[in-house]
Amino acid sequence: MVRDNCWGEIFVVESISSAEFLLLLQQGSVNVLDVREEDEYQQHHIPNAINFPVSEMGARVDELDQNELYYVICRSGSRSFTATEFLAQLHFNVINVLGGMNQIANEVA
Repeated sequence: MVRDNCWGEIFVVESISSAEFLLLLQQGSVNVLDVREEDEYQQHHIPNAINFPVSEMGARVDELDQNELYYVICRSGSRSFTATEFLAQLHFNVINVLGGMNQIANEVA
């Protein structure tokens, strides 16, 4: 999705399907940002995913490397879209995982 911000900059919010994301996970190491709250993350998460809640994102953004590619995931895809949009505006390489953990659960069931 192409969006513009209040400064007139245009940026793209990239997304992939949960099926495509699962294939990437099987092929090797990917950087995953799980933007759910810590209690949700503790219940179940993708191995090696970084818990990076949306509620803490502004304060923790300096922990990320702008040279890395991050796949952003949440429960259903809503928070991850918001997080991907925010990080894209800051020139991070981010891709939203559509449908989130709910859709991944459906894919592997």
